[in-house]
Amino acid sequence: MGTIIQNQFIKFHSTIRLDVNDNKQVIEKREMLIQEIRDYLKKKSEEDGLPLIEFITFMQGSYSMGTGIKPLHEDDDYDIDCGLLFLIGKDNFGPLEVE
Repeated sequence: MGTIIQNQFIKFHSTIRLDVNDNKQVIEKREMLIQEIRDYLKKKSEEDGLPLIEFITFMQGSYSMGTGIKPLHEDDDYDIDCGLLFLIGKDNFGPLEVE
């Protein structure tokens, strides 16, 4: 009985499991999102004459734990847990300059 249930769980898990390192669509969307933020910060820096705010990215949540699942429907969005660590100091910007 236990073997049957385990086999069913393995089949279910392989159906819903999202391998973020091999999923081209997830990688492309993550990179597109990060690039949009970089472009916005560059534009804002140029327009306002402020130093460029840079950041580093890191994976978090189910994304980093390797427990992500595929969206229920093909047209649904993926849950991309990408963290941003902004490389700014309190001496470089005032509270209203970082929006």
